[in-house]
Amino acid sequence: MTVQRNIFFVILGLLVAVFIFFGAFWGLVASEAHEGRIFEGVTVRGVSLSGMSRDEAAAKIRALEAEMRETPITFVLDGYSWPVTLAELGFRLDAEGMADRAFKVGRSGFFVGQWLERRRLEREGREIGTVAEIDRERMEFIVGQLARGFTREARDAGFTITENDRVEIVPSQDGLRVDFDRLYRDIVATAQGKSGGRVAVRLVRVAPRHTEDEVRAMGITGKIAEYTTYFDPKLVDRSYNVSVAASALNNLLVAPGETVSFNEIVGPRSLEHGYRNAPIIIENQFQDGMGGGVCQVSSTLYNAVLLAKLEIVERSHHSLPVTYVPIGRDATVVYGHIDFKFRNPDPTYVYVRSEIGKSHLTIKIFGHIRENRRVEIKSWVTQTFEPKVLREDDPDLEAGKEVVKRQGLRGYKAEAERWVWDNGKLRKEKLPSSHYHPLDKIIAVGVKAQPATISPPADMPVPEVLPPPDGEQPPAAGGEQPDR
Repeated sequence: MTVQRNIFFVILGLLVAVFIFFGAFWGLVASEAHEGRIFEGVTVRGVSLSGMSRDEAAAKIRALEAEMRETPITFVLDGYSWPVTLAELGFRLDAEGMADRAFKVGRSGFFVGQWLERRRLEREGREIGTVAEIDRERMEFIVGQLARGFTREARDAGFTITENDRVEIVPSQDGLRVDFDRLYRDIVATAQGKSGGRVAVRLVRVAPRHTEDEVRAMGITGKIAEYTTYFDPKLVDRSYNVSVAASALNNLLVAPGETVSFNEIVGPRSLEHGYRNAPIIIENQFQDGMGGGVCQVSSTLYNAVLLAKLEIVERSHHSLPVTYVPIGRDATVVYGHIDFKFRNPDPTYVYVRSEIGKSHLTIKIFGHIRENRRVEIKSWVTQTFEPKVLREDDPDLEAGKEVVKRQGLRGYKAEAERWVWDNGKLRKEKLPSSHYHPLDKIIAVGVKAQPATISPPADMPVPEVLPPPDGEQPPAAGGEQPDR
């Protein structure tokens, strides 16, 4: 027992001694760490930060940054070179971050390791790497300008319509752009050197989003329908409205199964959207209104859509007959109230193109040409309504006179069909019917009283013949006048 007790006390004594030693050692290490200064041997780009506080080190690094910003960098591309400075690229150092890293040297990890690291610092020193960055946006602008003759945008495959309405595929082309990610890294790496250097500007290929195969898969092989209406170019405001609405429809691409709203495509008919006042039909009368003429565009499109064998989703007729399309084949629109809609029922795309001439509007529809298919539109009147003749008193017109203020128009009921021949077999499709009201004839009837005729009184004396005005000769004998 005595031996065991002695061993116990020896071990206990050793432990106490170790604790005392390490406590003293830790106190020494801790006291060094709490001096608040960077340890000896810490440098950045060869500049000593030893004995500095964090703020002093940050100030020193900012001074170093000012020197480094004047360092030249030369961009090289395909035999051409362009010198710039780091300052032009928005170069900066993370002074606070680097100062903090310098301060932590010798202060991290187990305290024994800290002490060993400090001794190593005294012998070997420690270089703190620079934490640099450049202005990415400025770099891309400068290099983009320098390299613009070597780069190009990727060109998607597409199709174009020739003058004779043929569909031609436009091939795709790879683009070339600067590899800015790699360039950024190379500039920062080069900036670590003390004398700058040459940085290669590398280009990478950019694939187009759409290929020729994708364009062919759209199935647009040629013109499948065309319809033309005419207008009077002397009606300048109306003609202008036709042009504005038709331009909105131009280059319209309709996907398989997609429904197109005329109002959504053309937009509000307002001054802000470029429209003018021109005659429109309001409450069964022709009146001036914003966007007059737009209905000619919707009606032209309606007929082209019918001939293209597309599906009619929504169509309304005018309340009065119009002259630019055959009876029963018009489509009126009022933004926010009455729309014309059609749907592409085919598994391939269709493309709408509008063309405005001096006095005509043509809408062409391109899609997948089907052999041995022919489409015709038939429409006819089923009932006629004669206009009434209305007489209205006109106090500004002399009594007994009549003037036609408005010519009347007949009203009609009309039916329409789409006749489709597939491989010589005729199929008839009933189209929406139309009911046009007659426009009454209006005659203005004068009721203005005739002015009273005033006669001389019966006892009025007959005056002598008055002398002629100065410079005139009196009547010659026989009542004849001399020659003048």
